[in-house]
Amino acid sequence: MQGTRKPVSLGALCVVAAMCIGRTGLAASEPPIVEKPVPPEVVQWVRDNAIPLRCCDPSCGVADLRPLSRVIGDARVVAAGEATHGTSEFFRFKHKLLQYLVEEKGFNVFGIEASFAEALVIN
Repeated sequence: MQGTRKPVSLGALCVVAAMCIGRTGLAASEPPIVEKPVPPEVVQWVRDNAIPLRCCDPSCGVADLRPLSRVIGDARVVAAGEATHGTSEFFRFKHKLLQYLVEEKGFNVFGIEASFAEALVIN
């Protein structure tokens, strides 16, 4: 259909955003997050497709997110998830992503997962 745009899921972006989260504060005795070696084809895929971020904070500007334009294309819906709820780094990155979508891609509607009580306050 002419004029129909496909939705884009950017959940994988949160993997990149997770790279902004340091492992500081973990005890030396804690097991590593990844216990098995990562397959080489996965490492190569990440090297080929990763979009480097200057920082995850929206105060850094959105220029480093411009390569997302080729991923987003003319999509009208962009979904972004996170590995954990309430982690400040994910929220800062989503803020930066939203800023990019508004300023660079012309988005004007935003939806977020929230509890009923939080949604009432926003409404």
